[in-house]
Amino acid sequence: MSCCVALLRGINLGPANKVDMAELRTVFTALGHQEVSTYIRSGNVVFRSDRADLDEIARESQARIERDLGVTSAVIVRSHSDLEAVLRANPFMYDEHDPAKLHVAFLGKEPAPDVVDALNVPSGESARFAVVGREMYLHYPNGSARTKLGTSFLARLGVVATARNWRTVHKLHALTAD
Repeated sequence: MSCCVALLRGINLGPANKVDMAELRTVFTALGHQEVSTYIRSGNVVFRSDRADLDEIARESQARIERDLGVTSAVIVRSHSDLEAVLRANPFMYDEHDPAKLHVAFLGKEPAPDVVDALNVPSGESARFAVVGREMYLHYPNGSARTKLGTSFLARLGVVATARNWRTVHKLHALTAD
């Protein structure tokens, strides 16, 4: 059995898409996963599974959440080794010592190269980005609150995306360790 994390997009951020963490754990348990736990209320479900197809787990989880909880939320699943690779690949981690200024957008699939090539940082924006495989690394030197590299920027990739800050990525990596 391997340990994984399901990353839900857009839950518990405002008045819509409210999800109770106990109910979310019940959904993942009903899908046959074990040792199910949640980390913070923004949609991080840590679990053990004997299944290898993480994309299938994501599709089943998304459908079950919609059916059982009445909430539509994209689900992206990563293994512990995936998170390990994410931590090693961040091109900005040596330039920035404040983890609050580093984020990772987990992507449902690798975006088309021509789409990535067409992305540009808007004029006057200090933030930077780099797409590496199924992740977009974001560096917000002035913080993430007023950046132009937010949700609408991520949507330009044409793939499902959900972002986490660097501290959360580190914590999820630790929680998925065997």
